[in-house]
Amino acid sequence: MVQIYFTNPGNLWFLVFVPVVVVLHYLGLRSSRQKSLRFANFEAVSKVMGKGRREPMNLWMLFSRLLVVVFLVLAVSGATLRYVGEASNSDYVIALDASSSMLAEDLTPNRFVAAKEAALAFIDSLPPRAKVGLVTFGGTSFIRAAPTEDLAKVKNELRVVDVSDMGGTAIGEALVSSSNLLQDREAARTIILLTDGQNNVGIDIDDALVYARNLSIIVHTIGIGTAEGGSFGGVSIVSTLDSEALKEISSATSGEYFQATDAGGLKERFVGIASSKERLLETDLTGVFLLVSLVLISIEWMLGLFKYARLEW
Repeated sequence: MVQIYFTNPGNLWFLVFVPVVVVLHYLGLRSSRQKSLRFANFEAVSKVMGKGRREPMNLWMLFSRLLVVVFLVLAVSGATLRYVGEASNSDYVIALDASSSMLAEDLTPNRFVAAKEAALAFIDSLPPRAKVGLVTFGGTSFIRAAPTEDLAKVKNELRVVDVSDMGGTAIGEALVSSSNLLQDREAARTIILLTDGQNNVGIDIDDALVYARNLSIIVHTIGIGTAEGGSFGGVSIVSTLDSEALKEISSATSGEYFQATDAGGLKERFVGIASSKERLLETDLTGVFLLVSLVLISIEWMLGLFKYARLEW
């Protein structure tokens, strides 16, 4: 289904100028012909102007001017193309744990790098028009990118982000920051929370969940790390993953919980969250119609200046 609708349909009344342009055009031609009768040497004028060229020029000028009027009226009327297409049915925020424990090496090469690579694969798997944002958190949360269709920008932010030197894991605060980024979105709203720890600083999880539910936000949780844990910098780290808390977060918001115990499984779970379906899409045609009008005006001006230049008398 493809259709065009107008956000300002009242401006379509300006189309009454179409017949006015036609009338003015032919009145202008009549005036020009009357002035031409003042020339005594019709043969000379014919050689200069060219036989059989004036009428096609007049028809082109009329057609061009009519198109300019029509496209300008469609532009000021807010012409919008509506069609069914493949697109994401949700806007996303990736909330990535950047606490120092994410450097544990029980995932290859470590939890943090594996999580970033999985997030990059997720972004690459998103369908057209998907919007994604990025929040990282340790002892506090940081907004790295608001949800945007500029996926390259989010991927660049993701590549350069590093582990936080601030102690603690502020899951509640990360959920609130991510929810704030999604609160004004028209599409479905989804947070993907990746963490290897427990909420131990900042906002209480229950308060954060109430806030997310009030905004109709779905939270998918991905627990990162093995039961055996890993080590970094010569220090052994045993995962203190609070699976029950993450399950509660996802369940309370109609999301899903996954546990990633290897890099391949993490990427598979992450990418599986991306979804698309056919839905109604809209494209504003105002800029297109204005551009076409300017092009037509420029062409008419150039032709009138060079190819169809008139004699001065």
